[in-house]
Amino acid sequence: MKKLNAYSKPRIALFIFALLMVLSSYYFEYLQGLAPCLLCYLQRWTLLAILFVCFLSLIFRHQLIAIVTTVILVILSFGGLYFAIRQVWLQTQPHPEAYSCLPSIDVLYKTLPFTQFLKLAYQGTQDCGIVHFHLLGLSLAQWSLVGFIVLCIIVQSLIWPFFSTAPNEKRSD
Repeated sequence: MKKLNAYSKPRIALFIFALLMVLSSYYFEYLQGLAPCLLCYLQRWTLLAILFVCFLSLIFRHQLIAIVTTVILVILSFGGLYFAIRQVWLQTQPHPEAYSCLPSIDVLYKTLPFTQFLKLAYQGTQDCGIVHFHLLGLSLAQWSLVGFIVLCIIVQSLIWPFFSTAPNEKRSD
């Protein structure tokens, strides 16, 4: 078995932390009975994409793949951070009644053109602004925000090994 190095350790930490976040979201949905809103689903899908890309980067350990997956992980982690910030912001706003009678996510996805579905997802619905549950004084959206901040910090640590090696020095993958 190869020794863990600066390449592997942050990716393993990222994978484990993202996995814990996904498992937590499934726990709150299926065991606590909390129905996720559209932004919750977007955050979960972002986490699943992070898991997939991180898994690929751990399996295929080539410098080009490391660069490409790092760029993708940066984009995904900041995308998830955006969704979490948007949801926390919606929770601080007065609830408009405009979105109160929207159909389920499945119906929206099947009936709306994909671009309109994405636009609605990015805007969030009234469900996204309702706080259903608090844990240690924070809403689940705020915990998600904390989680994505931690993910962004871990992802930033993936960038430093590319700048810390000298151009003539070979990396040990």
